[in-house]
Amino acid sequence: MGGPENFVKRVELELIKYNLPDYKIINPNPNNFSFLKDIERIKVGRLDGAIYYKTTSLNLFNLVNQRRNKKYHFLKYFPDNVTMFANKPLNFYLNRGSRKLLRECDVIVFQSELSRKMHEKFVGETLKDFRVILNGVPTDIFSPNKEPEILAGFPKLVITASFRLHKRLQDAINIVNHLKKKFPSIKLHVIGNMDNLTSEFINRMDVSNCLFHGKVASLRLPNLYRSCDVGLSPSIFDPCPNSVVEMVACGLPVISVLESGASEIIKCDDLIIEENISLDYME
Repeated sequence: MGGPENFVKRVELELIKYNLPDYKIINPNPNNFSFLKDIERIKVGRLDGAIYYKTTSLNLFNLVNQRRNKKYHFLKYFPDNVTMFANKPLNFYLNRGSRKLLRECDVIVFQSELSRKMHEKFVGETLKDFRVILNGVPTDIFSPNKEPEILAGFPKLVITASFRLHKRLQDAINIVNHLKKKFPSIKLHVIGNMDNLTSEFINRMDVSNCLFHGKVASLRLPNLYRSCDVGLSPSIFDPCPNSVVEMVACGLPVISVLESGASEIIKCDDLIIEENISLDYME
């Protein structure tokens, strides 16, 4: 189950405790919005991040490769000053799901203040009534009381995501390889599947200090987090990563970046790295 589905499931379990009017929480799905007009309940749109591709030739090549798993190498040879004409039209199209929710729903829930800022900048619809609700976790599952597993390494770092390049697994690997000079037994525990671009990238890297667990059941995650020393979340402009909330709930300190919604959860300056990256269209 992905982050959007997790959020809806968890928030509905909480809201059932209250005597609320009949409502429907809706995730953005641009291919299936015909049902919106038939909903007579209060429509609550749930939005996390907006899309902000900078349409350089390399980025267009990677976008097609990622979404269609096809390599049209000729795309890399178009001049950027030509491909950049597609910048706003492409992002306008890719953000059509968010735009539809902003227009049609009675109230909007953003996953973080960063999420709200992203939609203001990249989607551009006038905001209606909205609330910011950070991701939450069921504390009966994610807690510091879980039994740790036996994992290799000291210190043991962990990173969890459905990995795409902007999740920056490659940066986490570089960090651990650098830290090995001081901590020879260090290990990075990598949890989650990765897309084709990420796999292709890290196949060229030294991953001898990493252990790849693949996709792990949610019920096992707390045991893994309790076994580790530090969590990493270097993902850029990640509206509100579930993995960070889960790690923190298990008592694991997480290092993240200021340019992420994770900083709104962590709120500890010693654990937040400021990279001075402006919110803008990016590769």
